[in-house]
Amino acid sequence: MKFYVGSGMKNSELVNYYAKKLKEIGWQQTYNWVENINNDVSIEEMTEYAKLESQGVIASDITIILLPAGRGAHIELGMALALNKKIFLCSSSIDEFSIENTVAFYGLSNIIQLVGTADENIEKIITLSKNNIVIKEFKEHGQLVDFYISRGIEFNDDKKFFHSPVFSCIAEINNNFVGAITICKEGNDFILDEVAVVENYEKQGVCTVLVDFAISKIKKEYGESKFYLVAKNPEVFKNMGFNIIQREEAPNFSECFSCPDFQKKCFPEIMVKTLKK
Repeated sequence: MKFYVGSGMKNSELVNYYAKKLKEIGWQQTYNWVENINNDVSIEEMTEYAKLESQGVIASDITIILLPAGRGAHIELGMALALNKKIFLCSSSIDEFSIENTVAFYGLSNIIQLVGTADENIEKIITLSKNNIVIKEFKEHGQLVDFYISRGIEFNDDKKFFHSPVFSCIAEINNNFVGAITICKEGNDFILDEVAVVENYEKQGVCTVLVDFAISKIKKEYGESKFYLVAKNPEVFKNMGFNIIQREEAPNFSECFSCPDFQKKCFPEIMVKTLKK
């Protein structure tokens, strides 16, 4: 596994610690900018260092940014996002992700936020980089309803899905249940009826893996189709290729549409992704 660690100069020792621990398990650091820290440096030298750091991000499989970080590290974060790298934002304090300190881009789907000690975050990076999120089909759809409700998803009193589920899947990490997704069908179109992740595993890529698995299954087994959803957090799904559409462009696939609060007190977005083989 090739990795790059970015941060501010004040975190240089921490950068070296992360790098040391990851290299001990055989990972390869693409570039170590800490080696070039020097107060007596020219603009030309800074530019050359920037080129090396850019190459380090490009060559990495994962990009790690340690918070708090400066302008340079945030430019590296932007590069990693543009290159669709797997990104870990690491902090010892949840305050870095508070509304006062956060950056809007921190919430994008390919960014995993980690809060803990250096050793705790390193362990999570190693675990999550092994792609050990296991997806299993789950036929007892009704057994997932209480979990969905616990994660804030609304159901009627009868706890029934608006449409009959076509398939459900669960996600596991180290044999622990961490999330679920249920897909329904309206005519020839598919609906992401529910998707939820266990609180302690949010921002760790579980939702993306669940949705990607569902998309792959639909394309493989059903061919070309449209995949609809209603999202309170549309940015997550924009990064998966879903587009916002108007109500009149969508079939009547959600009970949200009949809710008296829809587009009055509650303003979710209707989204669609066209699936092609």
